[in-house]
Amino acid sequence: MMVFTAVRETAWVRRGGREGMQEERDVKGRRRRMRWAALAALALMAAIGIWQVRAQGDQEAPAAPAPEDEIASFKLEPSFAERKAEWDKAGARDTQGVSITVPALRYVAASDPAAVKAVEDPEGQRGKVLAWLKEETWVEWEVNVPESGYYQMSLTYYMPPGKNAAAERDLMIDGTYPYSEAKRLTFSRMWKDAGLPRKDSRGNHIRPRQMEVFGWQTAPLEDSRRLVSEPLRFYLTAGTHRLRMGALREPMLIEKIEIYSPVVLPTYEEKLAEWKAAGLKPARSLVKVQGEEAALKSDPTLRREYTSDPREEPASQGKIILNAFGAWRWRLAGAWAEWVFDVPEDGLYEFDAKVWQGWNDGLPVYRRLYVDGKVPFREANAIAIPFNRRQQIWRAGAFKEGDEPFLLGLTKGRHVIRLEVSVGPLAETVSTIEEVSRRLSVFNREVVMVTGPDPDPNFEYRIENNIPDLVPRLNDTAAMLEKQVKQMTAAVGRRPAAANTLAMVADQLRHMAEYPETITTPGGIKSFGDNQTSLSTWATSLQGQPLEVDWVALAPPGQQWARAGSNYLEFAERTAKELVASFGKDYGQIGDVYEGTEALNVWVAMGREWAEIIKDMVEDDFTPKTGIPVNINILPGGQLGAGSVNVILLAAVTGKTPDVALGASPDLPVEFAIRDAMTALDQFPDYQEVRKRFRPGALIPYHYQGHDYALPLSQDFMMLFYRKDILSLLGLKIPNTWDEVYEMLPELQANGLEFFYPSPAAVGDIGGFTPFLYQYGGEYYTPDGLRSALYTPEAQAAFKEWTELWTNYKIPIQADFYNRMRTGLMPIGVAGYGLYVSLSVAAPELAGWWGMSPLPGHVRNGEINRTAGGGASVGVIFKIKDPKKRQHAWEFLKWATSDEVQMRFGQEIEGLLGVAARWNSANVNAIKGLPWPSRDLNAILEQWRWLKEVPVVLGGYFTGRHVSNAWNRTVINGMLPRESLELAVKDIDRELRAKQEEFGITPEKAQKLYLGEE
Repeated sequence: MMVFTAVRETAWVRRGGREGMQEERDVKGRRRRMRWAALAALALMAAIGIWQVRAQGDQEAPAAPAPEDEIASFKLEPSFAERKAEWDKAGARDTQGVSITVPALRYVAASDPAAVKAVEDPEGQRGKVLAWLKEETWVEWEVNVPESGYYQMSLTYYMPPGKNAAAERDLMIDGTYPYSEAKRLTFSRMWKDAGLPRKDSRGNHIRPRQMEVFGWQTAPLEDSRRLVSEPLRFYLTAGTHRLRMGALREPMLIEKIEIYSPVVLPTYEEKLAEWKAAGLKPARSLVKVQGEEAALKSDPTLRREYTSDPREEPASQGKIILNAFGAWRWRLAGAWAEWVFDVPEDGLYEFDAKVWQGWNDGLPVYRRLYVDGKVPFREANAIAIPFNRRQQIWRAGAFKEGDEPFLLGLTKGRHVIRLEVSVGPLAETVSTIEEVSRRLSVFNREVVMVTGPDPDPNFEYRIENNIPDLVPRLNDTAAMLEKQVKQMTAAVGRRPAAANTLAMVADQLRHMAEYPETITTPGGIKSFGDNQTSLSTWATSLQGQPLEVDWVALAPPGQQWARAGSNYLEFAERTAKELVASFGKDYGQIGDVYEGTEALNVWVAMGREWAEIIKDMVEDDFTPKTGIPVNINILPGGQLGAGSVNVILLAAVTGKTPDVALGASPDLPVEFAIRDAMTALDQFPDYQEVRKRFRPGALIPYHYQGHDYALPLSQDFMMLFYRKDILSLLGLKIPNTWDEVYEMLPELQANGLEFFYPSPAAVGDIGGFTPFLYQYGGEYYTPDGLRSALYTPEAQAAFKEWTELWTNYKIPIQADFYNRMRTGLMPIGVAGYGLYVSLSVAAPELAGWWGMSPLPGHVRNGEINRTAGGGASVGVIFKIKDPKKRQHAWEFLKWATSDEVQMRFGQEIEGLLGVAARWNSANVNAIKGLPWPSRDLNAILEQWRWLKEVPVVLGGYFTGRHVSNAWNRTVINGMLPRESLELAVKDIDRELRAKQEEFGITPEKAQKLYLGEE
């Protein structure tokens, strides 16, 4: 591995006059040359847009490597297309007629013998199979190949109960990954609706639960993103090879691995001729199935959907009727659904469907079509569905008016048609965009190495002389984008929005190549990052291939269908009816509504989908077990907080608060308890047992005057995020302590890179101060809650170190960490749980290139103290006079925060909405059952071990403002840290005293204040 070093310069030479300017130019020129020498090799590798660092030898690694080992062993392999081009150039060709079966139980090595074992086939038909149940382990098999050439592989597997996610494995051949796509191979589960939708008391459909279907599947090894349109090819030389698969996520049962000569599908014309030669004639029968009646699907997020179009089957008639399938949720590569048809006669059938496809501004979406588990002909790998803002009849194979649709040869009997999301011809565009995005990232770093992050607008850098081949590379990159613009425009017949963005970036690159001096302006450097962000967003968008299906059909050729979409009159009639009906609807209530005072009134400050799942679980589990009816009402997220005028405050003033609230902000319990509007939970006999579900430090904000007033539902956490590829390239390890962070900062900055830590200016709060304060042993308040404790030596030392991140180490005060991490300019930093979701969902091009580890800490008493806060949403019980109803409310809150309910809720919401809605439950046992990869879960649990939230005290709402002011005085205005913090302490104490006087809190009464743990 090449390690780059650079001379670290900390200040620019500044002198007046012509001689001073010349001297400054000479000094800067030397610095530029030294910096460029440090990165010359990197620039040459980056000229083709990717760093290729080859793995050498057999990588014997621990089953669960430490973060630093993970970085040290990280390699950037070429893509499948690049590697195949190398193999093709060397003369590699498809083999013919070879088929090798490797029984899974004949493995030759395993990283952990206890992780694999022989078990009986759950279906009782295949004898003994391999049960591979532990993540972060590997298994090896040996295979003898008779001839050199290309092969494909498949896996016959069974998904046992797990965390409801698809399984992920990687594949190494003879100790190395053949290409980057082999580092993440996915194997889907199978799901179906647990039953038909039922109707609530208002006639609206309630979505059925998703039920996993267990069974054996055989799947070829494919690119998980489907940018490669066929199963992956592997080049193997004649002789013995070792295949090592690593378990990244979820357990599997495996029967066998098959290695075989690549399957070459016939063309449609060849297959049609074959069917006709077999005597099949155009069919006369029609078989139609509603889209929402999909028999199986690959993911529980694929579900019945609601549309109000008057011509939808069945029509909604002003109710919420689940009458369609898929839509936006059916967009991710490899996601599939299948429908069962009972075909009445042999014949040639069209595959038709009524669909809505109005996404991606004019671009088609693509589906791979399977008939009885096989792709029938080559063109079925990616069938285009044209863009249309209205409902349309899609005849598979007929993209535009006048095209002949495909015909499928089917025999009488049962047949299964599967549609799978494919990126199709857009794969080339996506790959090009990602390649250009990588190049822009490299251009950016190269320029910053010459100019520094803040270029002098009056200096002539002559950037084209300092960076070899910059101008030709800019022109070549622009040409790549221009080619895709032409192809997209030709495919659609007009230039779509995505092509406009590509053309704009190409124009900017051409302009930079013609006028290189514009690159070194602040705007020029910024444009690299802006363009990369814009391109990455489009790459993600183009990979999304959503499709909404009303019905699917096997039809006789030329079948005449009724008009698909509604006309203006039908739309107007529907709109008028819905307008009239809206005056009698309560849009805040979910599901069945109970009358009378016995029912619990629960407010949920979450999205409708979250509230629907809670209501469904209540009706399915809580009410049948307890006999307690529950009404669920939805509120916007910010309406259950303290400190501003909102719904809950108005409800309290009018005496109409709910019985229970879920999703409240963490400051609400104490603020309402102060005003005697909250029920103390520790009055219930089993409270002490219930509180063990959570980390002790998570309950601190809900203590007041010796009582506890809330239970946490979700729990945020601060973590360290990093780019494996860039840190590996620089030879840096993941820091465990702040001293290690400070050691790595010069190396990052010498290479034009930055570290991110949230400042009050960037995130609007002082959450970044809390870890330093607690790790030094400081506190925000004195034990009686009457005064600020930020005057202590520990607090002073913490504040000094915190502010020195910006004053001494010059990390950015403000930055979009997500985008800068994506571009590579900020390869490491601290952020909350939201960044994990963003990188997982919106940055697929970084899959496998980033990681998450616990927060850096300070060594205290022989171990690394990582104490930090996080933030939460909570469940509370408002003041209830009736003891019986109060007990019912407690039973509900206990149920809602229990291990089983939290785990089921997390699984169902992620099943419904995907990883973007992963539930960060505050229940420690529950989070272990959610589909976190083992490495990420272990990092979270380690950080949770140090969780300690900030107390809520009378007047404490001003603490954040005054600490933030102190930060501004020190970092922005240059005041000494001690003086600045002392001013903040005075201001905080003044507000605390004012609030204590308002509520009559004397020092004697304050002794009852209960802050922290007993």
